Amino acid sequence: MKHITQSTKKAGGLFHIPYSIFHRETRGERGLGMIEIIVVIALIAASFVAILQLSFLERRSQDLAREDTAAYMLARETLEATRVIRDEDWANITSLNFDTPYYPILSSGVWEFSATNPGNINVIYTRWVEVSEVFRDGSDNIAPTGTSDIDTVLATSRVSWVTAGGATRTIELEIYLTNWQTYK
Repeated sequence: MKHITQSTKKAGGLFHIPYSIFHRETRGERGLGMIEIIVVIALIAASFVAILQLSFLERRSQDLAREDTAAYMLARETLEATRVIRDEDWANITSLNFDTPYYPILSSGVWEFSATNPGNINVIYTRWVEVSEVFRDGSDNIAPTGTSDIDTVLATSRVSWVTAGGATRTIELEIYLTNWQTYK
């Protein structure tokens, strides 16, 4: 048996591993293997931290997008509520003070404006609408100054909230509303 083992080693047999892979010259290289291990561990740790940061940023980005979408939908709903209130009676719009915040509320299935903030929606959102006076120039175009148009107002819907990071954000949508019933 001894003879077969020796000939296998010499012939490079099936399990022959070259000695040079595991053998190192130790002159001046003390601790070099340990430094290589530390460098590899540091690289793996840095990669792990980078992946964690990317996943955190991805989640935060998704949260912000979700908040923005909800705020946009609330701003649109506010404009739709303003249209419904206008359609009920144009006097509901003209009785409002210009550039003053009004809060749309749904009371017994009917939209109405409140001068008092009813509180946050979905815990974080506050929404309101302001109507502004509209002016027409000599050619009957909307202009910054001119003759006041009693049958048109600019409705500005705003939704404001504080993000998880503590920043205040606001979304604003505008639409011109007319007393369309006078043009029937």
